[in-house]
Amino acid sequence: MTNCVATFKSINDKSFNYPPNRYKAILSLFKHADHIKTNLTSTRRTLINMIKSFQTLTTTVTSLISTTNTQSNNLRMSDYNKIIQLWFKAYLRVKDAFVFTESGECRHKKDKENASSKLNHYKSNLTRCGMQGDGYTKYWKGSHYSGYGWDEYYGSVVGLRSRLSHFMGSENRVEKVMSRSDFNAMMDLHEVEYKESGDRMKWIVERFKRDVEDGFGMEDGKRVGRVWIKEEDKQESMVVEVNNSVKGYMKLSLQRLGSNYKLPENEGVMGNGEDEDWDKKWVMEDCVGGGETKYEEEG
Repeated sequence: MTNCVATFKSINDKSFNYPPNRYKAILSLFKHADHIKTNLTSTRRTLINMIKSFQTLTTTVTSLISTTNTQSNNLRMSDYNKIIQLWFKAYLRVKDAFVFTESGECRHKKDKENASSKLNHYKSNLTRCGMQGDGYTKYWKGSHYSGYGWDEYYGSVVGLRSRLSHFMGSENRVEKVMSRSDFNAMMDLHEVEYKESGDRMKWIVERFKRDVEDGFGMEDGKRVGRVWIKEEDKQESMVVEVNNSVKGYMKLSLQRLGSNYKLPENEGVMGNGEDEDWDKKWVMEDCVGGGETKYEEEG
């Protein structure tokens, strides 16, 4: 694997010949690019592992809410409430992991601490980008960013690519380095796998809705259970309503409510990275807050 720093040094000696001060500034930016390459690759792999495990969790949850189980097991509606809340909390974590991978936005205390730590030598520039053309909308609205999200390189104005183009004098020179190193190839692979992960996540959510509604079965030709999920970022919500002659009535309303969804203080959204055992993680009470919950039960 050829890193950006070594590639730049090789090309500079032969053709660029930047003066010392500019050379030093450019070299620092390429070091940040290598930092992005290493950490974004690991983050993407963690995200893929997380989604695979989340799919397994979804299968487990929906199998518990099957027509056969609903009729014959000893679970009360309050038990289904707990099971569905577990799924929703895991769902929110995966959603935040997608955001962390794309922009690097840190929404949880541990990630924010890591981003602002003195040990982090490659802090994000995204918070330095001002307002858009309308004068009041920020390009990036988060308070902390990891410094190695996709946007850290491709982001307009303050993204690493834009800054490299400024210091090197042209985009072509930047691309010459990036194409000769393995950076562009890594980012191309990242783009493909990130999109595949997004498509898979959409499929899992649709499958959850379908299987939960199917699982609670039919009575008098009508569905016993209905599921509604709103997926707008930071405004996610879910309503599950069930009216079953065997188990009774339940209406569960779950809402994220912006920053009210929190992980424990020592827990970053990506957990222990590629080494995290997500199958074990989901069954723990890994959230100290999940927004607002409303629960009704009869029977």
